[in-house]
Amino acid sequence: MAQLERLHRVLLEGERIAPPALKGLLNREARAKERYEQARRRLLGIAEEPPTTGEGNPFR
Repeated sequence: MAQLERLHRVLLEGERIAPPALKGLLNREARAKERYEQARRRLLGIAEEPPTTGEGNPFR
């Protein structure tokens, strides 16, 4: 939860952090979103779709 609070402070309140810390924060959030989407698709019974060109995690 602390990670989400920090993301909100950075994106919504304008808190400044070092560029490497920002990159790490964004990477962690991107991975968390991928895990959430996979779990959501499993729960709903939606087949896994391979990512198309230009989609997926832009931070990799």
